[in-house]
Amino acid sequence: MSDYYWPKKAPTDLHISYIDQVRYSIHPTKHGYFEVKQTNMIDGVTEHRVNLPTFYKKSFAALLWRLYLAIRLHKEFHKRRAKKFKDFRPRLLRHMVHLDNIVEAMIRPALDVPLDAIADWRNPNFDEYLVTEFLIGRHDPTAVYEFRNKCETNLERIPLIILGR
Repeated sequence: MSDYYWPKKAPTDLHISYIDQVRYSIHPTKHGYFEVKQTNMIDGVTEHRVNLPTFYKKSFAALLWRLYLAIRLHKEFHKRRAKKFKDFRPRLLRHMVHLDNIVEAMIRPALDVPLDAIADWRNPNFDEYLVTEFLIGRHDPTAVYEFRNKCETNLERIPLIILGR
């Protein structure tokens, strides 16, 4: 997941509108997992989306924070007319799509995990995202390519447990 979910082409306005339409929120439980709720920003309806293991809570919260920061920045830059903001917008949109893709890659597999097994469940794709985040701090193809050229170890084969998780 180092750069798998990085969009290859610029997203459409419809795609961006969809990303902006959904907000996730985290709700702790005492059962070894936390609940993720989803709110449709158009109709204001909030509903249960998925349960995720507690050990992912801080990392998932940080991912959501980054996504919502990108959304706020997009709304702010979208209003501006200056060329420097227009040049920045396509990259910001790709970041938004990338972060949204990672959120979905975390949520979708967890939907099939029984509630009694969710506390011990691991998501290999999200673990890869966290390893890349820790080692590189970026997920764009250029940064990942540079890392791969300088490091003999396959980034996608570094287990999260090595980094203390």
